[in-house]
Amino acid sequence: MSYYATRGIKIDKKNKRITVTCADSSLRPLQFLKTEYMPEEENFKEKLENLIISVDEGNFHLYKGANKFVALAVSNMQKWRSCLSKSAYSLGVYFNDMSIYTKVEHTLAEATVQYLYNEISFTQVQEKIQALNHFIADWEKDKKSEWSGKFLSIACAGMSNVFPGYVILIPRNENNLIIAPETDYHTGKLNLGREICLGKDTEKYFHYLAFSGINKKPDDVEEFENIMSKISDLPINILPYKDFPYIKLGFRKIA
Repeated sequence: MSYYATRGIKIDKKNKRITVTCADSSLRPLQFLKTEYMPEEENFKEKLENLIISVDEGNFHLYKGANKFVALAVSNMQKWRSCLSKSAYSLGVYFNDMSIYTKVEHTLAEATVQYLYNEISFTQVQEKIQALNHFIADWEKDKKSEWSGKFLSIACAGMSNVFPGYVILIPRNENNLIIAPETDYHTGKLNLGREICLGKDTEKYFHYLAFSGINKKPDDVEEFENIMSKISDLPINILPYKDFPYIKLGFRKIA
C-alpha cells in the first residue's frame, strides 16, 4: 500500500496554512514536492486535525525531524486511544457503521491540538477520554438494540456458484457457515429471517459452497455430505466437487 514519504511539514498558524514536502512512495525514484495541505479548508484547526489523523492512519510516513508538533500529536492520539474501553474501529466494522470511528478520531485529534497549544489541561484531556468512553458504551448499546434479531455482522462473503441466488457467509467472531438469499445481504450486514445456519465449525467448507469445481473432496466428506443432506431442498447449479452424490442426497440439479 502506497503512502506519502514526508520530509517536512510547515505549520503556519498565523496565516492558517500547512505546507507538506512529500513524495508518492509508489514512484521511484522518489520525487519530493512541496504542496499546501487542504488549501480549500478555511478552518485551520480542522485542517490540522485532519492532517494528524491522516498521519496516524499511515497515509503520511514522517521522516525523522519532519515536524515535532505533528509527531507528538500522533503519539498523544495513540496513547489516549489505548485508554478507551473499546476500539471504535472494531465496533464500526462490526456494526457496518464507521461514523463512531470518525467521531472518536476527530475528538482525539481535537484534544491533542488543544492540549499542545495549551488551550486545555491534561485533566481536561482525561475528561474528554472519559466522555468518549461513555459515548462509545451508549453507541454500542443503541446498535445492539437496533440489530437484535434483525441483523448479523458478516466477516466473509461469497456469491455461491453451487446455489444460484444465494451467498455463503461467515459471521464475524464465529466459525460457522450461513447460506442466505443474496438479496438479504448488504456489504457486511445480513438481514435475518431467511438464513440457513450450517452449524458449528463449518467455515472450512466455505470454498466448496461459494466457488465449486474443487477437484479434491473434503477430508471429512461424510460430515460434509451429512450437512448438505439437510439443505437438499435448495436447487443446486454446480457440484461442489466432482462425483458429489447430489441425487443420493436429494438435490434437484437445475443445470
